[in-house]
Amino acid sequence: MENMKKILMIPVLPGLVLSSSACSSDSGDTARFSTNRTVKTPEQSRIPDHSDSLMNMKLNIMTDKGVVHARLYDNASAKDFIALLPLTLMLEDFNKTEKIAGLPKGLSTSGAPDGYTPHKGDIAFYAPWGNLCIFYRDFRYSPGLVQLGKTDDDGISKLTTSHSVTISLDTDQ
Repeated sequence: MENMKKILMIPVLPGLVLSSSACSSDSGDTARFSTNRTVKTPEQSRIPDHSDSLMNMKLNIMTDKGVVHARLYDNASAKDFIALLPLTLMLEDFNKTEKIAGLPKGLSTSGAPDGYTPHKGDIAFYAPWGNLCIFYRDFRYSPGLVQLGKTDDDGISKLTTSHSVTISLDTDQ
């Protein structure tokens, strides 16, 4: 019986060694994607990893529930977004976390981090799909996500049930 246990364990051991090495990574705290760009892990990106400050550029997001006010960050993606305004979009719920809508054209990601961890109220551009995202719940680190701005705290609830929005610059700045 003892010899039988030893014989049965021999084929299992190589499989265990291979499976444990396949799950481990020698890249330390960073992950690599096919673009060969280093991406911060979620633990490294809890605080936005950009130094962009909020611009004086304010947005009005018209919903069927009223106006949501937002401010944009001073980055290349947000500046490209401004050039698209005014913009009427049909929003879809995605993952019970965010409202998304396709944009008429992609935005620059020049100087943007490889991704970030979005929070409730964040407005972002998801580069791989070319869509606008407005988060009504916190989410995990997402490669390809670029932060554009942030809604006012009290306004995000107006977006959770809206299907159509018109985004424009606030002319009362």
